[in-house]
Amino acid sequence: MNGKTLGHYRVGEQLGRGGMGEVYLADDLNLNRKVALKFLPEAFTGDPERMARFEREAKLLATLNHPNIAAIYGLEEAEGKRFLVLELVEGETLAQRLSKGPLPVEEALEVCCQIAEGLEAAHEKGVIHRDLKPANVMITEGDKVKILDFGLAKALAGETQGVDASQSPTLTDAMTQRGMILGTAAYMSPEQAKGKAVDKRADIWAFGCILFECLTGKRVFEGETITETLAAVLKGEPNWEALPAAIPPNIRFVLRRCLEKETKRRFGDAAAVRIMIEEARGITEAAAPAKRPWLWISVTALFFVVSAVLSLIHFREKPLPLVEPMRFQIALPDKVSLSQRGEFALSPNGRILAFPAAGSDGVARIWVRALNSLEARPLSGTEFSMISSCFWSPDSRFIAFDADLKLKKIDVSGGPPQTLCDASSFSLGGSWNREGVIIFGGYGGSVMRVSAAGGVASQLTMLDPDRREGEHTHPTFLPDGKHFLYLRNSSLPENSGIYVGSLDAKPEEQSAKQVLPTNSPAVYVPSQDSGPGQLLFLREQMIMAQRFDETRFELVGDPVILAEQVGSLYSFALYSASTNGVLIYGENPESRLIWIDRTGRELGMIGEPDYYETFDLSKDASRLAVAKTNAEGRQNLWVMDLLRDSTTRLTLEDADHSDPRWSPEGRKVIFASTRDPSRSPFEVSLPASDPIQVFKFGGKTFGLDDWSPDGNYLLYHDTNQPELWALPLAGDRKPMLVTRSLSGFADQGQFSPDGRWIAFNTNESGRHEVKVVPFPPNGEKWQISTSGGVQPTWRGDGKELYFLAPDAALMAVDVRPGATFAWGEPHPLYKTQIDIINNDVEQYAPDPNGKRFLFRKPAGESAPFTVILNWTSLLRK
Repeated sequence: MNGKTLGHYRVGEQLGRGGMGEVYLADDLNLNRKVALKFLPEAFTGDPERMARFEREAKLLATLNHPNIAAIYGLEEAEGKRFLVLELVEGETLAQRLSKGPLPVEEALEVCCQIAEGLEAAHEKGVIHRDLKPANVMITEGDKVKILDFGLAKALAGETQGVDASQSPTLTDAMTQRGMILGTAAYMSPEQAKGKAVDKRADIWAFGCILFECLTGKRVFEGETITETLAAVLKGEPNWEALPAAIPPNIRFVLRRCLEKETKRRFGDAAAVRIMIEEARGITEAAAPAKRPWLWISVTALFFVVSAVLSLIHFREKPLPLVEPMRFQIALPDKVSLSQRGEFALSPNGRILAFPAAGSDGVARIWVRALNSLEARPLSGTEFSMISSCFWSPDSRFIAFDADLKLKKIDVSGGPPQTLCDASSFSLGGSWNREGVIIFGGYGGSVMRVSAAGGVASQLTMLDPDRREGEHTHPTFLPDGKHFLYLRNSSLPENSGIYVGSLDAKPEEQSAKQVLPTNSPAVYVPSQDSGPGQLLFLREQMIMAQRFDETRFELVGDPVILAEQVGSLYSFALYSASTNGVLIYGENPESRLIWIDRTGRELGMIGEPDYYETFDLSKDASRLAVAKTNAEGRQNLWVMDLLRDSTTRLTLEDADHSDPRWSPEGRKVIFASTRDPSRSPFEVSLPASDPIQVFKFGGKTFGLDDWSPDGNYLLYHDTNQPELWALPLAGDRKPMLVTRSLSGFADQGQFSPDGRWIAFNTNESGRHEVKVVPFPPNGEKWQISTSGGVQPTWRGDGKELYFLAPDAALMAVDVRPGATFAWGEPHPLYKTQIDIINNDVEQYAPDPNGKRFLFRKPAGESAPFTVILNWTSLLRK
């Protein structure tokens, strides 16, 4: 072939040969330039059907015009031969460079950043490489990266794909046969290895493999044969320890998200990858060789870094209609713990995320992160005790939030908070119209109304006892600023749903027309044009969007799935949307129940990872009563027999059941249930029987804490008042006040094994502390913790008291028996690294002898937020 002239091309030396044909150097005599000619295999060109399809693909590939993609100039035919005319790229392949060892971190990030730029440009055109590997990446003399053979894998393929078992690591001529998986085994995504249809996430996987190899000099998945390599891809895990210590944390995050075997958890967009690498390069260029204490910032770089681009591209008054949706996950800054009992809220303009979290001081506040900033900051004055609901003013300037049974507002640009009104219960969701009217829901209450300037809240809706309604929550204004949608929660499933309310209607005259049957809040997003807005709601852990007619108050058309595996908890909305195409949601993280000894050594797991919530260990540690959240966000109770390794379900109905507590002899479980709006206690005898209501609290809601050792009292706290009570189970059943916090709250009460003392948690000093009072109470009270603490528990003989310190250390206190309460200095056993901010959910329980502790721990790493940019484009699909 050397020296032969085909058309206006003079063929030179052969440059390479592979499964996609032979490549020759050539002179373009018309344009006086060097080119590469790729001659297609005869077996391929002899198939008219495949050749016609290839021509169609080649036309699309020729439209790719990017400095990091080797161009295709055309498809030619001369003397019976078909060949592609390609840009000639001189230099060495990335595979050749890697044969000498790993690249320095800066060089690796520079090379891979350019690869990501090429992928981003191609994916925007709808072109997937499908065979991305170091051999298809060329590095020129000026360190310019060019991706070769973009899209040719599909262009040369048949309609189906299978495994080419004949070769590894580089596919040969066999790949031109129908039914072959395309690509090199070591860089194939799991879906490619299974012969499934692929999308751009297959390129993201291959990119992750290349990035790993650039940093370590080793392939992330490898075997002696193609079968072993594919097995490693499908079943193996990367050797993360092989990564150099100097790699920025967010690059580790990039690798993990690129190499997720589940496509839905993998990065779906090369732009997000590129932006994170660009930020990492900025950090590593500025950093000295030694570790910097502020490098934790890069862990959340995906959230920070995208912000600069987002502020220019995505955060306009209207979303870009032609931009594809972009998904990515974001993490929290170091030493910041998200409250799973508080709602996060995205500002209407999509620029700021507000979320409740605790910093290194252990104090929970509302935090904000402007998406065009590198900093997350707490808002001073937004401290809250247990639950916080936050929502935005329509101009995205103010945040309204609930703290200590008061609704407040604060300017996000600075200044102290302003109290708007008192609330009879913790608020659940709210909305703010342009006329300065705020409406908010209530825990165990109805929708209330107050002026944004402050005043006395007035009732807008009324609970209907005939419909067994427990609360009205999460109102959201419609565009007219007068009507609103809100959630009515009922113990009768058919009555729970989204309803329409009006500012002009009296509480007892609000419409009873159900818009949508559901037990989760909905989010209304107005349209940016004259069309109908969208109602976002949860269905089986999926966010659905459906058009909503604001004049007829009806849903229109069919719902569209926006996201899956979305979390829900009680009546909290774990998603939020702006008016310009930004959607953020959270997941319900699975947890594990693990025995851990006094030194922190894990001894073994109970059951399988699940959505565990509150739990209680029987006095002899043989059984565990635990609440678990199902796919619909409801909690039901189970008993786990720890000796027989069996599990029995206690409750079946569609209501929330929580706070299980064992009777002293272990034959009964008492619990709180939303079957009653007050969450009054119900009781189940074992073996499981129908629940029986033990006591009725009128006009209150409560949290169940403990059952006295003699079986005569239930210890509970009033969720709306800072009080701890003991309820006699015999006689007149008149509750006894155990302790009252003058400023703050009292909860998590625990009887000592002899029933003489009660340990509890209170924040009356401004910080969570563990205190002890005698029982029956006589006015005495002693503070046990010295630097903060929550969740007190007792050893079985009462000679040791445990609690969790603000730094998550498990603390032990020696208790000396006697006529008066005497105790020693608290001392740490070990640091648990659990989420202390979620202190209203049981995190641990000691066994009777105090030699081991049952802990509730996250089942794995997960980012608290997932972001979808331009989610409205999903409505067109």
